Amino acid sequence: MSEGEKPLVDKSESSSFEDLASAAAHEIEEAKLAEATAAEKEKSAETQKDEWQDLLGSGALLKKIIKSGDDSEGLRPHRGDICRISYEIKIKDSNEDYFEKRDNIKIYLGDNEILQGLDLALTLMYKGEACHLHMAPRFGYGESGLKPGESLGLIGEADGQKYDGSVIGPDTWLEAKLELHDWSEEPEHETLSIAERMEIGIRRRKRGNWWYGREEPQLAIQLYRRALDVLDESEGGITDPTPSGELAQASDALQELLEERLRAQTNIASAQQKAGDFDAALQTVNRVLSCQPRNQKALYRKSRILSAMGRNAEALEAARAMGGILPYEAGVRGGAAERHLAKRMLGTASPKPGVAPDKKPSRAKCSGVQIQSAGALMSHAVLGTLQRTAVITNSQENEFQDMFFLGMVVTFIIVLDLLFIIFGIRRRKRGNWWYGREEPQLAIQLYRRALDVLDESEGGITDPTPSGELAQASDALQELLEERLRVHNNMAAAQHKAGAFDAALQAVTRVLSCQPKNAKALYRKSRILSAMGRNAEALEAARAMGGIAPADAGARRQLLLCEQKVSRDRSVERHLAKRMLGTASPKPGVAPDKKPSRAKMLVWGSLLLSLLVGVASVLVYRYKVQAH
Repeated sequence: MSEGEKPLVDKSESSSFEDLASAAAHEIEEAKLAEATAAEKEKSAETQKDEWQDLLGSGALLKKIIKSGDDSEGLRPHRGDICRISYEIKIKDSNEDYFEKRDNIKIYLGDNEILQGLDLALTLMYKGEACHLHMAPRFGYGESGLKPGESLGLIGEADGQKYDGSVIGPDTWLEAKLELHDWSEEPEHETLSIAERMEIGIRRRKRGNWWYGREEPQLAIQLYRRALDVLDESEGGITDPTPSGELAQASDALQELLEERLRAQTNIASAQQKAGDFDAALQTVNRVLSCQPRNQKALYRKSRILSAMGRNAEALEAARAMGGILPYEAGVRGGAAERHLAKRMLGTASPKPGVAPDKKPSRAKCSGVQIQSAGALMSHAVLGTLQRTAVITNSQENEFQDMFFLGMVVTFIIVLDLLFIIFGIRRRKRGNWWYGREEPQLAIQLYRRALDVLDESEGGITDPTPSGELAQASDALQELLEERLRVHNNMAAAQHKAGAFDAALQAVTRVLSCQPKNAKALYRKSRILSAMGRNAEALEAARAMGGIAPADAGARRQLLLCEQKVSRDRSVERHLAKRMLGTASPKPGVAPDKKPSRAKMLVWGSLLLSLLVGVASVLVYRYKVQAH
């Protein structure tokens, strides 16, 4: 990290949830206040030894001293101190023996490495003191209780001893014997070797996992943070990734330390998600991915967090990135089956050799086939993703045992795409029915409704690649995009029929922006341009269509029609130009008029004048006869 550059701040360490001062810390402060009040009563040691003390003033944690400690210096352990203790735990007022016994173990006080009741009592004990404790359920195993076969969560053990007693319910009080042998202050982390840091970090992370499994995310977060404290004191840690985003080359021991820190970061993200602090969880998991962009578990956590935040497009992207990393062979075979079923559902599957195509089924039969195909496709998706999940679970460490939900996340995404396809097909086919009944406006309305549901997936028709083709996507999403293009084509035809040529041209242009070689779209465009009188552009589109589908009769007919229109337009233009310039050729069989001579005009004028004089003479004669 360059000098002067601000270090990355982990939001998990400044979360809106209680920081290191969790509920247990508050209880410790209350206990100290209660103890200080009791000390003022100046009771003798013998009196204190014979009676039960209410440490919190609520009756939830009672203490009775059975062996006095060394209080000459008045020193007691503080939060973070390393205490060496022994304890035994049993069900209160039960005839059963102590089900958990530990002798001379070391714990970090305040880290909840033991039950909260024991942790709180230690802060009020002197060196060498022993006592009896009665603990309310919330200071024992809480609302979850403890069932036979469940882990006791003992310190420093991977799996831990299993409980073999009777069921401890959510309202079961516990009784314990606790002895504080001695304690020492926690050493500075800088003085610890890498191996010692690893041991402490793993210890805290595993105890955090135990609390996480008991639905106590706040206590788990506290342990994970304490693990990060000891794992983050070495140069080249998670805050210093290389420019490529991968971890820098380091010694094997340091590399293990950094890997352990990344595991703790991933776990804290999951705990923050469970606690509902999605922003902090997202920032935590992004810190892991900044060092390991291909970390499968971190991508899985990120997908779940984004999905819980309602950012489904980003969740889908993370899930796909994760799917591209996971090694699965069975999933590839399942993918082929999914593609075939999708084609069957969409009616694009090739018929088997020697099998005649079925007649067009009824509308009811179509609906049944779609539902059955969708159900089968969902089943294949579930099986495929569960197989992939099994590979992860068997090959990698799985602290929380919840990688099963990985399959559910991917399956949900596939099913969502399939539902979009089914609803889109249904509306498109209904629009086709109205189109066939010469109701283009109703057809357009159905097509738009189909586009609404088909446009909810990232990477749709509005996001073509630089080459103009659709981006590579999953099979289900690819079918979704193809169905959307079909709807755009149909809408263009309906708008053409309704006389909305500009809108029709825009719709078909959107299809060609994603699939420049779509023959049907080129055919629509040619017809629309021809209807608009733009015959030259219509001919260009028809020629492009002819180059793609030269054997199609409709393509040849449209091309011929466009050529005839363009030829006629050009002929008319040439004739008008010649007429305007006075060079137009006369019609065949008609000789051009000659300009009459002056003499001929005089002859014709004389004849016309003679005729007029004759008519006038006749009229005068008749008038005279009538007068007599």
